[in-house]
Amino acid sequence: MICYRCKNNIPKDAAKCPVCGVKAMPFVGAKACPNCGTVNPVSARYCINDGYSFDLMDREDISGEYDDEQEEETETATKKKKHGVLRFFMWIFIAIVCLVGSAVVGYHIFKPQNYLLEKQAADALANAGLKEVSVRVDLSKTAKLTGTAKDMHEKTFAELIVKKIPKIIKVENNIVVSQVVPKPEELEKTINNSLNSQGFPGVVVSVNTALAASIIGTVPSEYDRNKVLSIVKANKDVKDIRDNLHVDASTAQPPAALKALSAMAHPTTPPPSPEATAAAPTSSPTTASQPSAQPPLTPNPTPNPTAESIQRPQPSAVVSPTSDPHTLEATINKTLKSVGLTKVTAEVNEGLEVTLKGTVSSTKDKGKAFDTAKHTKGVSKIRDKVFVVEP
Repeated sequence: MICYRCKNNIPKDAAKCPVCGVKAMPFVGAKACPNCGTVNPVSARYCINDGYSFDLMDREDISGEYDDEQEEETETATKKKKHGVLRFFMWIFIAIVCLVGSAVVGYHIFKPQNYLLEKQAADALANAGLKEVSVRVDLSKTAKLTGTAKDMHEKTFAELIVKKIPKIIKVENNIVVSQVVPKPEELEKTINNSLNSQGFPGVVVSVNTALAASIIGTVPSEYDRNKVLSIVKANKDVKDIRDNLHVDASTAQPPAALKALSAMAHPTTPPPSPEATAAAPTSSPTTASQPSAQPPLTPNPTPNPTAESIQRPQPSAVVSPTSDPHTLEATINKTLKSVGLTKVTAEVNEGLEVTLKGTVSSTKDKGKAFDTAKHTKGVSKIRDKVFVVEP
């Protein structure tokens, strides 16, 4: 560097000129060669003393300054990147903490209430005997039913039980109906018991492993034959029916009217009581051989009834005829349909006992079905197999 006052060379790190003592400042009009220190014009590209290239010096200065700036920028970018990564992980940590806190708070607020509802529904199902059905209650108080049931009636019954629990808003019924295959011997026993109870002790049913029922026996009429078939068909587990019944009219029981007339035609005289026998006087053989003064009073003998007298009985001996079960059953079913009870059917056995089967939507409809059967002339007894299923 050249002093601008005395034009002498000044070291680069000197604060003042060593000759004149003025503050070291570069000379605008000349430049010194870094090798020999010779002062050269500003426009000189090479030193006039040793030929040093001033262009090389300018490039080194510029490159040095550029390298320093680039290094500073790189260091600044690295620091910013580190700070960005740290800030990113810090926000992730804060979000995780917030989520965990919300989950803990929600568990303590909502879980106890749902747990109580779920436990209450599970206890109600267990008490009703539906142990294969499970229930889950979510935050919206919707009960979801899963598991298995024997039939649709049991599935609907489980849904009705859960709906009656307070605070349950909705019920999703996902219960699967599983068909339980009965054992052949159990099915055979059930059908034979039904036949015996309805007046067919001479009819026997055998069931094989394919649940096919073979009916063997003798019935007095085609009506009885159809009645036996209807009893067997009423069991839904029977897959097939093989009818081996024999119709023999000689096995039919005589009507009640003919029984009454026969009893009247052949009255039975009761034997004398011991008191009357003891009070009667004993007669000697001589007295017995003598004719009595007055003949004893004896009842007029009843003549043997002829076929005409049996077919045309006297009015005092007429017995009211028994109603036909088939006709009575058809009458009750027709009346039930006329009053709107299409899901209720009636079955009438030989004793004129009516069995009402089916489903109704209310107890009022159930009472209407019973009134219909009760007011039908000829009914002796009513059996209840009607279930109330609320819509």
